Amino acid sequence: MKWRILAACLSASTFIAFTGAVSGTLAWYAYATNAKISYGGTTVYNTEQLQVGLKILNSDLTRFTPGKLNNLKYDISKLVTGRNIQYVSNDNGDFLFAQPGESLSSEVVRTYLTFTDYAKDNSLCPVTTKNYKTNDKVNMLFTSPISVESKIGHVSEWSRYITLNFAFRVVRLDQSDHSTLRYISNQNIWLTNCEAAVSKTGDPTKDDKSEIYKSLRLYMESNAVKKGDYEKFIINPSAKEKGTTTVAGPLDMNNDGYFDYQKRTLLYEEENPYYGDEIIYGTDSNGNEIDIASYKDKLKLYADDSELDDLNKTNRTEKNNFLAKHRKGMKGLTTLNGLDLGKAEYLSVGDICPIEDKTISGKLEGGSPLCTTLNTEVAQDRIGYFPMTIYLEGWDHSVIDANLWNKYNLGLTFEISRAN
Repeated sequence: MKWRILAACLSASTFIAFTGAVSGTLAWYAYATNAKISYGGTTVYNTEQLQVGLKILNSDLTRFTPGKLNNLKYDISKLVTGRNIQYVSNDNGDFLFAQPGESLSSEVVRTYLTFTDYAKDNSLCPVTTKNYKTNDKVNMLFTSPISVESKIGHVSEWSRYITLNFAFRVVRLDQSDHSTLRYISNQNIWLTNCEAAVSKTGDPTKDDKSEIYKSLRLYMESNAVKKGDYEKFIINPSAKEKGTTTVAGPLDMNNDGYFDYQKRTLLYEEENPYYGDEIIYGTDSNGNEIDIASYKDKLKLYADDSELDDLNKTNRTEKNNFLAKHRKGMKGLTTLNGLDLGKAEYLSVGDICPIEDKTISGKLEGGSPLCTTLNTEVAQDRIGYFPMTIYLEGWDHSVIDANLWNKYNLGLTFEISRAN
């Protein structure tokens, strides 16, 4: 796939590419301990006006002791072509920057991740936010429910997803000025393009694509908020417009071909034997577990095994953890319409993207910028930064076993208004 990089004469842009491969099995509800997508890395390509780096958190999340931080700086400096990496420390934290105009390679990002608790096994595993509304904070992600025993799931380990704190400095166009005054305050950074693709062979030009890319999500928190902006949000790279993921419903978690059920404690013979109730996993819109008995008017006692029932509206024809049969003797739903099921809201890139001022070439306005370079008298501290969490939403219907052994790419383009 040819990733688009906008011309510097229009705006300064930074391109980030993620690559990886699917391994194990993706039916996260059935085989959560094995489901994973290998994470290949990140490469940041940099225009001369943007200096790209990472903010290093001195917290329990990454446990950067002074010794570990020095080791990280040393290991990364060896990977930067030509010159050593720049290290900036101020009241807002510690930052590692590539030189202006140089790339932040995937090796740099992978090296950084080895010093954190994120993606320790170099992989992404399906998780979920559960219910989510745009502008709410995502404090934690959750693992899949456990078959029959748990309907909600547990707090996910950090190793199942990735959080990167990207940092930016904007450099004056006058490249003859090599002083620290070359960094510019009050410059917004926007996300303007986001593309995801998957290929079984790694060659996106061949007709061998799967749909696992649809489960990729990016959670971001902006610190450049003004009235009307989105402050906290999830981006679905494959979405053309804002929407929701349903984070509740019946599932086949043990891969036996039937929607899971709870057996009745006392069994007795009736005209049509009634042996148990199917389970609705996940939560309602208030975050509470769902009791199927509260939907008596939508329940049916199945006298015989049913055909595959696409209650979850997967639009597929082969069984998977979202598409199964109803077992004989169980009471199950006939429709999910009208049920109070939890939703996770997401935005498309178009919802946060700026527009170009038609009167001034290269000037961007509107949208929801992710960060703004700091307004400070100390020029080298004029840094903008924001956190991005990359994960797979397990409730997305693409997270099934059919989507195995794939290569994936996630491309991100960041832009600033042209600054003098």
